[in-house]
Amino acid sequence: MDEALLRGLFDGCSQEERQLTTKYFIHLQNTPGSWKTAIAHFNQSHKCSDDRVLFFCLQILEHHVKMRHAASSNEDVVQFRETVLSWLHASSNVHNLKPFVKNKMAQILSLTVITDYPHKWPQFFNNVLCLLGGQDSALNSSQSSTIDMYLRTLLAIDNEIVDREVIHTQEENVRNTVIKDHMRDNCVPQLVESWFQILSCSTAPIDPDLLCQTMNVIGCYVSWIDITLVANDRFVGLLLQYLSVNALRESAATCLRDIINKGMEPLSKLELVNSLVKLLETNGILDTQNTLSNDEESVEFRVKMADLVNSIGSALISCHQKLIKGDDEAHALLSLVSIRHNVPYLLSYLTDEDDGVSENVLGFATQFVSVLKHLPYLADDDKQSLQALLSAVVLKLKYDESYNFHNPGEDEGLFMEFRSKLRTLFDNISQVDPSLVITVSQSLISQCLADIDNQSFPDTEVSLLLFHYISEHNFEKLFGSSSTIGSPFHTIMMQILDSNLSHYPHAAVLLQYYEAILRHEKFFSTSPTYIPRVMESLLDQRGLRHANPGVCSRVCYQLLRFVKAARAHIGDIAVNVLSNIEAILKENQDSVAGQMSLSPNDVLFLYEAAGYLIVHAAQSPQNKCVLMRNLLDPLLAKFKYYLNQLYLITTPQEQDQISQLLYYLLSYISRTSKVFPNHQMTVQSGCVECYIEVRKIISTTGVLVIHYC
Repeated sequence: MDEALLRGLFDGCSQEERQLTTKYFIHLQNTPGSWKTAIAHFNQSHKCSDDRVLFFCLQILEHHVKMRHAASSNEDVVQFRETVLSWLHASSNVHNLKPFVKNKMAQILSLTVITDYPHKWPQFFNNVLCLLGGQDSALNSSQSSTIDMYLRTLLAIDNEIVDREVIHTQEENVRNTVIKDHMRDNCVPQLVESWFQILSCSTAPIDPDLLCQTMNVIGCYVSWIDITLVANDRFVGLLLQYLSVNALRESAATCLRDIINKGMEPLSKLELVNSLVKLLETNGILDTQNTLSNDEESVEFRVKMADLVNSIGSALISCHQKLIKGDDEAHALLSLVSIRHNVPYLLSYLTDEDDGVSENVLGFATQFVSVLKHLPYLADDDKQSLQALLSAVVLKLKYDESYNFHNPGEDEGLFMEFRSKLRTLFDNISQVDPSLVITVSQSLISQCLADIDNQSFPDTEVSLLLFHYISEHNFEKLFGSSSTIGSPFHTIMMQILDSNLSHYPHAAVLLQYYEAILRHEKFFSTSPTYIPRVMESLLDQRGLRHANPGVCSRVCYQLLRFVKAARAHIGDIAVNVLSNIEAILKENQDSVAGQMSLSPNDVLFLYEAAGYLIVHAAQSPQNKCVLMRNLLDPLLAKFKYYLNQLYLITTPQEQDQISQLLYYLLSYISRTSKVFPNHQMTVQSGCVECYIEVRKIISTTGVLVIHYC
């Protein structure tokens, strides 16, 4: 193999050298006998100064086994097989191989298997097992390299024939089925025995990474082999033992999860899961108190254990549903007992301090609530479990004190995704027991307001959040709406609005405050005396003038929403509110040049709100026309100014900037007219003349090409 042409593989090579290497690679791929050259070069490891050269050789072999191996002569087939098989035995002597090289070697072995096994090479797995020393030979740590390649090869084979994430053709599916059937009949028991030998090796300690890799292999293969080969006393005993070994416990937990996830008949699965749970309980493994340390390793183990508990619950619920469909009421009841038995473990992991641990049992929690939903009635234990679940949801919905509101990063994004999933669980609980969520929400609000000055922002925010959540459910038939005096919603609204919550110093609480109260628009139709109070908070330092830009931005939309909802009751205060909005717009008159915290969309909301205020103000049509002129005249003046600037400027970049400003100004003017549903309404408001004048000014500008849209 031409070493000079391989320089393109190395760092610092020129573009020309890379192109030559690419051409050389294509040439070797298209040369029938090049695989022999690649093998020879690969085996002479002392000549290889870089793993990328080895990988290059392996890519040639990969192309050969995919494209030409099936049609090769018997002599070439035998030579190729002997070569790839020797990798298992001699890999430690080839080179200090990097993992990516070993993985490519394993992939080539797996490709050879799916091409030749079982018809052309029925003894492949027997040959491999012989290299490990045979079924009756004890393994030891000196075979680590061979064991490593053996396990990598098994994983690569599983990836080719079983991995459900890989899309296969119909022909490939038939081929894969033939391979699995032949393996089950001829070599799976021997493979399983080799895994046990690796896991239980006592002659010399095996590298923990290899033990973890072995458990990974078991987890992959258990989905399609006889479950009794693995789900037995000796294997499970080892896995339980390894759950107490720091270096092995995460892999052991994952392996047990994969065993539980094995597709089985419901009664067999029920028996398997119950027996495993009993063993885990006997060994004290399901108790989170044993792993409550917050060091990274303990947290990662709890994440895996939560995943295991989630699989236990999901498996039992699946059994329960299948037994119900099969009209097996007796066993369905037993499965329900098993589900209830594991709920304390669900709650333990759901309330874990780490959100990653909690998130891993959300599937079990959601499915359990669904089971309760379909029961004819809730037993006392079920009600207690549901209440405990709701308490756990409330706990996990709370912001952490370390949450970065000013510069949210990846952790903050993950928490918001987690919150969304918790919302789904909350909604499901609400469907099962609406009275429970109403009572809990009302209690949290009352507790919060009773001592608002001493409440932490996470507690305060979550009490408002829950009220917001229940407000989006259709509970009016059960409890009455917020406009129904004396209903829970009306009572909570009065408690909130009579409190000092709008003055809470944390922005997150203030945002949730507005989200919660403005969700209940009907409340203000029967309690309009609260409208001025809310409007004042939206306009002052608690709203549009808040120091936090995020609050200001959100309040622009909330103000528009509130004005639209309360427009029938704002006539007397409309002019005052309008003057406040105009003052804010004037203070931020450079906003179209990007010099304020409000975005153009925020300003659009304010102009639309101003339009509603003018139309619904307790003023004569003539006065409304004056108010509208006062609102539009500054926009028209700026429009004419920037239009003249557009004709004077010649650089494309500046023209684009001015065009963008003109676009925004036209948008603001247009948004004020959105409040008129029809021409008659425009006439009645007295604002027709204003828009006629606007049209004249804009139409006299001639043909204008807007560069920004």
